[in-house]
Amino acid sequence: MKITIACKGHTSIPVDELTEFQGNLKELSNVNAERLMKQIIEHGFSAPLFVWKHAGKNYILDGHQRLTVVRKMIKDGWECPELPCDIIEAKTKKEAKEKLLSYISQFGSVSDQGLFDFVGLDLTFDELAEYKFPDFNLDNFKNNFFDKDVEDKEDKKEKIDKFLITIECRDEEEQQELFREFEQREIKVKYL
Repeated sequence: MKITIACKGHTSIPVDELTEFQGNLKELSNVNAERLMKQIIEHGFSAPLFVWKHAGKNYILDGHQRLTVVRKMIKDGWECPELPCDIIEAKTKKEAKEKLLSYISQFGSVSDQGLFDFVGLDLTFDELAEYKFPDFNLDNFKNNFFDKDVEDKEDKKEKIDKFLITIECRDEEEQQELFREFEQREIKVKYL
């Protein structure tokens, strides 16, 4: 069994020449490690690691969980070629830490409608459940967008008493204007 490399990086580095940098900053549960391993097996190693070269070492700034899983796979008998890496420049350890924190920060949020629009009919809910979305309630998403079968869906159509629309605004000012207008009309509205 051999790990497939499904991306290209600036360079490639052998696994045993990569040094962890974040320590215990993030945890990887056994369940999530298994999910990640399944993704690597199905799709290959498909995103380069971000590496800071400093004092003769290759410090990982982004990709710790993938590296942890790959190392476990190697222990379990998998063969692994050199891993694709992109070199990140940082003058100091402090700057490297700041860059690492920026990589693990999530500024955008996944919305129910946005995820549904993106996934469309290409993935089933069970396939989607293999992924981890921070601060996202997958059960609510399932209840809102996925049904057990078509008959159940038809029954629900008859019982619907709420309807949802999404409005894209040109800017924040227009968004606030529409929000105030809907509030005045006593229409329940939320905006992001």
